[in-house]
Amino acid sequence: MNTAVIAHRGASGEAPENTLAAFGLAWQQGADGVEMDIHLSADAEVLVHHDASTRRTAGVELVLADTSAGRLLQLDVGSWKAPRFHAERIPTLDEVLALNPAGLALVELKTGPRIAEPLAAVLSNFPDTPVRLISFYLETLLACRVALPERPCYLISGAVIGNDGRPYHSRDLIEQALRHDLAGLDPEYTGIDAAFAAAVREAGLELYTWTVNDPDVARRLGSWGLQGLTGDYPARLLGALGRLPPDSGQFQPRGANP
Repeated sequence: MNTAVIAHRGASGEAPENTLAAFGLAWQQGADGVEMDIHLSADAEVLVHHDASTRRTAGVELVLADTSAGRLLQLDVGSWKAPRFHAERIPTLDEVLALNPAGLALVELKTGPRIAEPLAAVLSNFPDTPVRLISFYLETLLACRVALPERPCYLISGAVIGNDGRPYHSRDLIEQALRHDLAGLDPEYTGIDAAFAAAVREAGLELYTWTVNDPDVARRLGSWGLQGLTGDYPARLLGALGRLPPDSGQFQPRGANP
């Protein structure tokens, strides 16, 4: 089985993260899936955005949880990357999944458990889309296990530094995933070695990782049988894994002149 190439916030190395431009480019480049981050607006709309505030991407300080979707969806969140992306807006989860409803989607839950019910309502419109729910927040994942029992959940974790100065992942993560009936883990790649990958596989769990942009690292991780690698440059990862991306020509963002 090929290790899947997952576009981190879309093809975020080349287009503004978590926008339709970035996700569209990822699909054009032949990515197997896309990763995205979700928050709730003040009126419980499921929106795709990484930060809890819009300052970094829109240049204006609005907290998503305290602002209506109508206000948030008016913001320009593309110009910070390049002027030609000026038409990019914060998308809803529906819009992103509708771009390629059959493609793999890793949806990172950036909020508390209250997102479970609104998320279940959105995902009911995409029963055939292979969605993986990922989060640092175990409590949120457990709420989704109840509201969305058909959607597999994965615990995200950062690497920790050992006494020898090297990053690693504790085997306790595996026990935690098993104890809570999760489908697998999505740890930072720097803490993964061959032994950890083998232990996850032997436990019957799946293993994804982030954020992989180096071709040599991608080849090493792919040789260990991981389910997926998440990176900012999907075409680069496809090439590293010996899978040539399609020649899709020049990508045009929304609002660009032909």
